This record gives sequence, C-alpha cells and structure tokens, in this order.
Amino acid sequence: MRFLKQIKYYWFLPCVRAFLYRMTPTSTTFNRIPTHLNLSAKANLLDLLEDKNVQENEIRLSDNQRSSVEEAILALELEMSIKHPTAHPLVNGYWGLVYHQLPWPSNWLDDELHVLPKQPRAEIQFMDMEDDGRCRLYKKIATLEERSPTHWQKIYLDNEPGEEPETRELFITYLDEDVLIMHDENDFREVLKRIPKFKHS
Repeated sequence: MRFLKQIKYYWFLPCVRAFLYRMTPTSTTFNRIPTHLNLSAKANLLDLLEDKNVQENEIRLSDNQRSSVEEAILALELEMSIKHPTAHPLVNGYWGLVYHQLPWPSNWLDDELHVLPKQPRAEIQFMDMEDDGRCRLYKKIATLEERSPTHWQKIYLDNEPGEEPETRELFITYLDEDVLIMHDENDFREVLKRIPKFKHS
C-alpha cells in the first residue's frame, strides 16, 4: 500500500477544475445553494460541498453560494472541541480537498494530503493542466512543525539546491473524524474531507 504510487479517479477533479476555469466564460453563473436550517453544522457543510458547482468551480461561485458555504464553515468552527489538534491522532490519515478560498492560480492547492505521525509528516499530491492541455500529477513532501496546539508551519522539502525552502503557516480551526478545516497566514480557508482507507489499499 503506497500512497505516492497510486492515481485514483478523484485526483482528476482539479484538472477538470483547471480546464473549466480556462474554457468557461467569466459570465458563468450558478443557481444559489439552498440553506439547510434543519441540519447540524457539519451535515449542513458536507451537504453544501456535495454540490457539483462547489467541487469543480469554487473560483466562480456566486456571492450567495459562497456566503452559504462560509456561514456553514463558521458554524462548524464554533463546535471545535479538540484543544490540541496539531498533535491529535485524528489529524493523521488521508485528506482530500473539497473547498478552498485560495486565489487562482495557486501553488498551494493540495488536492490530497497524507498526514503522518512522524516527520516528514506531509505527503502531498495535486493535479494541474500543462500548457499543452495534458494533466500532470505532482508530488511534494513537507514537514509540519508544531508552533502551537493549533498552528503548523509547513516546510516543503523539494526545493532546488541553494533555494530557501518554501513555507506556509497553517492554523487548524476544526477537526473531527471526517472533516479538517485550516486557515493559512492570509486567512484563506481550506476544507478537507477524510478519504477512506480502502481507497488506498
């Protein structure tokens, strides 16, 4: 069972996202995502993130759609009960990106993140479209240095010789067995959903 040697169908969603971003006119609009007042905060967020428009076109969400998702994220963050998420066993495992606020294009989009118990703690994979229209799978390794109970400094290890390592500050604002929410130093949110183990067996 090797994480870095397997390519699953869901890794191609970011490639579809990149293609749609290039090919879809900027005037594209989507229907408003309904608010589900009778669901728990977690169920509400996951329900909103099942929407195909959110998964593949988050960079083009309408103001109403984005507001619905952001309100659901804030509501779930208020239910955070884990005091030391950076060292909690639940943070380990395979996580898939389902929503983000990062500007497009971005070098920080981790479509799939594998958090390990020991350093280097992060194995990262992401798909991107080349200029010739082909999709390419990229892989990165990073350490996750604990700076506080909720703060990681992510240090990438695949730099060119002589280059300063790239770093990113990550702050965990929600963690449970299914969902991981993080902000970076620019307050851009990312929502990741746990990927079942059987997908990597």
